[in-house]
Amino acid sequence: TIDAIEEKFKEELDVNLVCHIDPVNLYDPTQQFVHQTIKKIIRSFDASLKVHDIRLVTHGEEPKILFDLVLPTESKLSEFELGVEIQRQVYEKIGRYKVEITFDHTYLLQ
Repeated sequence: TIDAIEEKFKEELDVNLVCHIDPVNLYDPTQQFVHQTIKKIIRSFDASLKVHDIRLVTHGEEPKILFDLVLPTESKLSEFELGVEIQRQVYEKIGRYKVEITFDHTYLLQ
């Protein structure tokens, strides 16, 4: 379990690790479709781009798709360019969802 992993890090490495899992309803066809389509859209730009923590929020004024996108340091695409084009493709392939992207940069992960 997640708790066991966190506890093991604390005991063996004296590190306070916080793990989380974003729940994805594997039996919901809409969530499955959104998840797979977002991955395809991202791969269409650059195979080195990695997407994670894809969430679908349907309550509130407008439905949203939120996710984190790891942008390699050497990427030729800017956050702005990616954001605009991803939003366009989401409208085209998924529907009228607002896209909110958190960009992670690989230099932060090194």
